[in-house]
Amino acid sequence: MSYEGKWKFEKSENMEKFLLAIGIAADKAKGVDAVESVVENCKMGDTFCIKTTVGSKVKEQKFKMGEPFELELPMIGVKDTVVASASANTLTIKSTTDMAVTETREVKGDTMIVTVSKPGVDVVAKRYLKRM
Repeated sequence: MSYEGKWKFEKSENMEKFLLAIGIAADKAKGVDAVESVVENCKMGDTFCIKTTVGSKVKEQKFKMGEPFELELPMIGVKDTVVASASANTLTIKSTTDMAVTETREVKGDTMIVTVSKPGVDVVAKRYLKRM
């Protein structure tokens, strides 16, 4: 799986607008486009891990494909129940709640593009990370 490894934030598009469009409070959404992070994706047997570091805050999520788990978005402190699926170059995480957000992590060369969307919301957010 090409999305394994460490990735460093490069740029963001429309994240604050997207969060506001889905009803996240303005104080939590403000400035999120500029929040730098390091993401480490790994696989241990049939367990996957996403470790996100934002400043001094570290959040590690462990999960199995196809099984619901609680995902916390460390940049805004929001939690959701989600299910993950994967292919060779893509990790997709879909909300199983009314939040209905889908996050797709697609690898193209040394860039991971994280696309966040929700049915009925015109704004699509993207974060670009470079392989470290």
